[in-house]
Amino acid sequence: MSGADLSIRTAWDNEEKTSILVTYKQPWDWKDFEAAQAEINSMMGSTDQLVNLIFDVRQGGAPPPGAMIRFRAVVQSQHPNRGAIIFVGGAMMVQTFLNLIVRIFGKTVNDPNFVFANSLEEARSLIALRRKR
Repeated sequence: MSGADLSIRTAWDNEEKTSILVTYKQPWDWKDFEAAQAEINSMMGSTDQLVNLIFDVRQGGAPPPGAMIRFRAVVQSQHPNRGAIIFVGGAMMVQTFLNLIVRIFGKTVNDPNFVFANSLEEARSLIALRRKR
């Protein structure tokens, strides 16, 4: 799933396999999204440790129609190895959208542990700080 021609690419972000980098590039659709989600779940299932997710949405643009229901389903079906979810770029738009999902669906959405960063370097630093706790 990590080929350069894909709209949503997934790859381990480190050799320890504690972080997955998911990179969005316009245009992407729900078929791309579902394939990426399947790959993420497979990757998380291949290890017994917590895995942080870094979503680089700087070039992803707005989601296709139907995003509320699709994103709600993803948040509700959390993998047991999932750690923090860090969004890089688009912070205001993404944060507003995610807060809206939590507000609309309330307690049906598990605590997703969302974090926002301005760069990949900042995301990696935030993960390093969490490991030290």
